[in-house]
Amino acid sequence: HRRRMKRAAEGGRANASRTKISSAPGRTESKLAAFWREGKFTDVVVRAGGRDFPAHRIMLAAGSEYFAVRDCEKRFADSGRADIELPNISAEVFETILTYLYEGTCSCSADVLLDVAAAAQFLQAPQLVSQVCESITAGLSITNCVERLRFAELHNLPITVECEAAV
Repeated sequence: HRRRMKRAAEGGRANASRTKISSAPGRTESKLAAFWREGKFTDVVVRAGGRDFPAHRIMLAAGSEYFAVRDCEKRFADSGRADIELPNISAEVFETILTYLYEGTCSCSADVLLDVAAAAQFLQAPQLVSQVCESITAGLSITNCVERLRFAELHNLPITVECEAAV
């Protein structure tokens, strides 16, 4: 018995096979989303467009570099505070982004899509930026392409379109 304990303490089990144990995919994330919907355990309030959005810092930081840096860096005046003000983002746009961060999916009208892209870029939420830009690109038409591409350029959105010159 002592030999087995000694061998284990010395790493004698290094060659033993390992069994991977994992929860169902997304279980933790779906539980956090449920807590968010129920308003449980929230530790921050984000104010956007005159509305307050209770949230969990960990979810904001996981999906947005803006929030991760804001909470970690002491150079921001409101770092660590329970309130975060986003004066240039509407309530509808932030609600869409927050839903995406918690649930991995969201929907919005075509009218709001560009604003969601710009806000996601500002918040440095790369997965959302990528998916929204794909939707913008898919929705380009002869009537909206100039406006949308100018908007994308103004907000540094990764939208590129290959065009063939009509001959």
